[in-house]
Amino acid sequence: MIGIVVISFMPYFVEMGVTRKNYFYGNTIASLCLSILIPVFAYVLTIFEKLILGNFKEPNFNIKSAADGNFIGDLLQSILITPYVDVETNILLSLAVFSLNIFAFYLIGSLIGAAFYRLGVIGGILVIAIGIVLITAKDSMQRIEMDLPLFETYAFFDAVPSNIAYILLVVVMLIPLILIRTLIKRAPIKI
Repeated sequence: MIGIVVISFMPYFVEMGVTRKNYFYGNTIASLCLSILIPVFAYVLTIFEKLILGNFKEPNFNIKSAADGNFIGDLLQSILITPYVDVETNILLSLAVFSLNIFAFYLIGSLIGAAFYRLGVIGGILVIAIGIVLITAKDSMQRIEMDLPLFETYAFFDAVPSNIAYILLVVVMLIPLILIRTLIKRAPIKI
């Protein structure tokens, strides 16, 4: 989560005359571009790898979920095993899903960093809990939209229709942006 350390550059930029609003917009645009370029570079690297290592047997990465009703286990799985689309079935969807996941984790990391910067330790710890809820909601909405099975603990999300899940996914992605902007709007500059 590189987004956590991004807030530490804010005092430097403000000292150089950059407004907090411009810092926020620049940081958001940079994170969006970074989340798009990382999957593209990874895909290009994968193509080169296949050209070089074409004679070797491809590894099989089948991840099977054993849902046993364990809330903590489901929570960790929903954070660690994000929705996935195989590159060979649909390249653009795969890159878009990977970019969305990177952007979401970047935003949550930036939100956590801004909370620790502005609110201190207690506020930062509370925002970590909010971040976990947002990531879980994003992954669940993404799974509904892509017709992937939900984890057993989050079965209550099954009632959400697919078209509403897309709208909720956008809303869940906007929440960290709004919270980050609110936190750094009047943040004191610590030197």
